[in-house]
Amino acid sequence: MVVVGAGIGGVRTVQRLRAWGHDGRIVVIGAEPHRPYKRPPLSKDVLAGGELAELPELLGAEAEDALDVDWWRGVRARALDTRRRVVVTDAGDVAYRDVVVATGVVARRVPGLPGLVLRTWDDAQLLGRQLAPDRVVAVVGAGVLGCEIAATAARVGCEVHLVDVAPGPMTRVVGPLVAAEISALHAEHGIRLHLATSVAVGGFGRLELSDGTGLDADVVVHAVGVEPDVAWLAGSGLDLAGGVVTDGRGRASVAGVHAVGDVAVWDGRRHEHWTAALEQADVVAADLVGRELPAPPVPYWWSDQHGVTLQGLGDTAAPDVWFGRWGPQRRRVALYARDGVLVGAVGFAAPAAVMPLRVPIQQGVPVAEVAPRLAATPATTLATDPAGSTPAG
Repeated sequence: MVVVGAGIGGVRTVQRLRAWGHDGRIVVIGAEPHRPYKRPPLSKDVLAGGELAELPELLGAEAEDALDVDWWRGVRARALDTRRRVVVTDAGDVAYRDVVVATGVVARRVPGLPGLVLRTWDDAQLLGRQLAPDRVVAVVGAGVLGCEIAATAARVGCEVHLVDVAPGPMTRVVGPLVAAEISALHAEHGIRLHLATSVAVGGFGRLELSDGTGLDADVVVHAVGVEPDVAWLAGSGLDLAGGVVTDGRGRASVAGVHAVGDVAVWDGRRHEHWTAALEQADVVAADLVGRELPAPPVPYWWSDQHGVTLQGLGDTAAPDVWFGRWGPQRRRVALYARDGVLVGAVGFAAPAAVMPLRVPIQQGVPVAEVAPRLAATPATTLATDPAGSTPAG
């Protein structure tokens, strides 16, 4: 068994394989030289800690040894020969009976604009060293990652500018109404928002935006999305439309290949979040050892910004939005519906309200049956969303 990728999807697959009785050899190929680590803290506590931050390990040394795995650290997969069932790496070839692709994604950049990205531990260390009180930071891209980076930079004491072509932060994830709530949250914490605009001209320390605004920045961060890490799979025969395309069991289009995590297309889209990788890994490991396990439940994501935890379930870009309140301050809940059926929810510091909605979302309960529990009323109908929202990952 070969697992390509040492992030949460790959490691969880290995853990489940061992727990469910697989006692054969397992090789885990990881491009980074570090022990497996958690990525969510990179944009928050790790970034704020700079050089003093510690690697947020997934496994301690003892737990790692107990898995009895051959760890190929700092080794990059270069090709997958599905005919010979061989993974080609820069440290040599390794044969497999089954291979799990868990290589994740790579960060996009704005063409021609110098700046940093945040994807790996090394990225976080480099960016963290640049953050200091009174430094000016321009974050280009106001998706989940861009918003978290902006919030952390503000926490450190930086002057932060957040730039996005959309009319609000995280618009593609939550739609424009909830994005307006997120805008208010960032504005309250001193973030300077430059929305519905883009970088027209960029150089070292200077950005000219398409609305005519000029920004002088000490640090520029690219947070404009990601691409699935599939270049090494060219010529493998796999369906790579948007990532590694799989069925409901994580099986790719060629026998002997599964995929999990950010690189994998499940149910027609990639679910780019920690919990999705965990749940997919369970399904894949079960399939590999012949166990029955249900497909992953309703997608779930979370984000921590300015001390507020945002949580999302299901399709959080559906057209009909209902707003409700859950306690004082910024504890709010947004319900999303299509044709009167509850399909998603987003909560602001309201886990007790959001998490129980997973079942009614999965069951397709009418939103009108759920709304009274949260004192939720229709906000509006966005039948033609000008931002072109797409489902959350």
